[in-house]
Amino acid sequence: MNEILNFLADHTEIISVLMSMIMFFMTLSSLHISRRMYRVRRKAERKYIEALLRNDDFRKIMQNPEKMNKLLALYSSSQREMLDDNKLFIRVFKELDILNQEQIKPALFQIDLESRHAYMKKVVDEAVSAFSKQHC
Repeated sequence: MNEILNFLADHTEIISVLMSMIMFFMTLSSLHISRRMYRVRRKAERKYIEALLRNDDFRKIMQNPEKMNKLLALYSSSQREMLDDNKLFIRVFKELDILNQEQIKPALFQIDLESRHAYMKKVVDEAVSAFSKQHC
């Protein structure tokens, strides 16, 4: 035990450099994983937006901003996960495959109603801009 302690005491500079390098590579790894997770979630959001744009009901509602605001307010005012099939956003969500559902489920079914409303507004705005780009 004494030998180990003496070795550590004699080589503190090398050990601190090695620890710094390990921390640097762990930080890089964490950034890489976060970036990859962000990309996967964005891809799932794009699939959800495409599914919304394929839905005839959504396209009809999208033409009328007043109806769209009412739909967003209705979605955002409901507590917890709304899994009844008469909700447009939920029906489209259920059409996605399981992997995409798992990626966007935390954002789509947030408990905080303001965050849920902000997220759905962002998704709807992206869908409207994608629709207008397709038809221009």
